[in-house]
Amino acid sequence: MSEKRYIQRCQVCGTEYEAKRIGSKYCSSECRRSQDKENKRINYVGKREKVCIQCGCELPKYKTKFCSKRCSLIYHGAIKDHGLLKKICPICGQDFETYKSRKITCSDECSVAYHNKNKEKDRERYANRHPNYISAEERHIMSLKRKAKLDKDKALMAKNKAKERQKILAEKEKIKQANIQYWQQYNEEHVCVVCGKKYIAHHPFSKYCSKKCERKTHPKDRKRLKGKIVDKDITLIKVAKKYNNICQICGLKVEWTDKQRINGTTICGEYYPSIDHIQPLSKGGLHCWDNVWLAHRKCNSYKSDKIMY
Repeated sequence: MSEKRYIQRCQVCGTEYEAKRIGSKYCSSECRRSQDKENKRINYVGKREKVCIQCGCELPKYKTKFCSKRCSLIYHGAIKDHGLLKKICPICGQDFETYKSRKITCSDECSVAYHNKNKEKDRERYANRHPNYISAEERHIMSLKRKAKLDKDKALMAKNKAKERQKILAEKEKIKQANIQYWQQYNEEHVCVVCGKKYIAHHPFSKYCSKKCERKTHPKDRKRLKGKIVDKDITLIKVAKKYNNICQICGLKVEWTDKQRINGTTICGEYYPSIDHIQPLSKGGLHCWDNVWLAHRKCNSYKSDKIMY
């Protein structure tokens, strides 16, 4: 298929030409470049030359459109009202040129010094207006004094705590020495918990007449002598028949029905019968017919490891 051609008139030279599209304006590239040159868009002289758009001077390698910032500002209409301004720096007193009408100082260092000076003036004005004004130096001194006072108070508190601790320790040591002296002078008659023999004790908490009786209460000795002291013929039913279902502690009848089964587990009540040792196993008692009787579970727990007779 052949392409469509449209007859157009060139806007530069006025000649008619065949164009591929309706919006075409120029017949050739020379006419387009000449029109761009008149509009100051791009300077074409064969290849593109690096020339400042504003003043026409040759551009350095790193520049693309303008040779300086002044040309850029003039081209964009940023400095129509005024050009290069000459001013005197109020800090260092040097003459300098600028395009900014609001710039006061020549450098950043002078700018910082100028603003600090204004801040000091504002502080003086504020201090004259307010009689209770406190300067930054005075506030710093006050904070240092406050910190020193806090450190002093902390040291004093630590010292007082150390003194109180020493006092408490001295009182505890005094009580300990008094107890030791009391125990050394202690001579009273006690009754042995295991054999019931009377003996003179040298300690207020003494329970046994000898080490032999003390060893009998030890769980390891009970385990060691378990085969010798256990009578395997003793059962709850036999003990209940022997004592006619009567609790030997309170004198009331035991209740065999005081129990219930929950989720496959039997839970006995307070009045259910139990075997009680007259002389507890923890105090050298034997698991034999002479040392067992019938008792409610409640009475057995109340009796605990006491010897009733």
